[in-house]
Parts: sequence; C-alpha cells; structure tokens
Amino acid sequence: MVGTSLFFGATRHIRVPSSLDLEPGSGSFTVDFWMAWGGGAGLIVSKFDPAAQAGWRIWITAQGIVTFEAGPQPNSPT
Repeated sequence: MVGTSLFFGATRHIRVPSSLDLEPGSGSFTVDFWMAWGGGAGLIVSKFDPAAQAGWRIWITAQGIVTFEAGPQPNSPT
C-alpha cells in the first residue's frame, strides 16, 4: 500500500502493514496525503513502535491546525 492511492468507500480509516518505507531512520522524509476534513480534532496518520515507545504522527486540532510530532514520545508536544 505504500506509494499507492486508495479509495476507502464508506470506511473512515485504513491500516497499512509495517513497511521499511515507513521507517525514516535519521534522514529527512516526506509524508504526503490528501484528506477531506469534516471538523473536529483527530489523528491523521502515524507510525509508532510500542516496544521502543517512539514514532511520529500527524494530527489536526479542532481549529484545523495540522501538527507534526516525532520522537521518543510522539503523543507529547515537541
């Protein structure tokens, strides 16, 4: 699924299996997406390793501000 376009139909989310393409390592990386925002806050996309307690995420606030967080605890503002 990495690198392809998807149409969800009536569903509101997808799960993508773990992929090395989603592991940015220590270099720069790009996350590209399109979404139709219906209001409210929520998680847009994330990659999280529960064992390492590390990862990244993109989420949107109730005011429509898109935020990126990365690090050892991506659920804490950075």
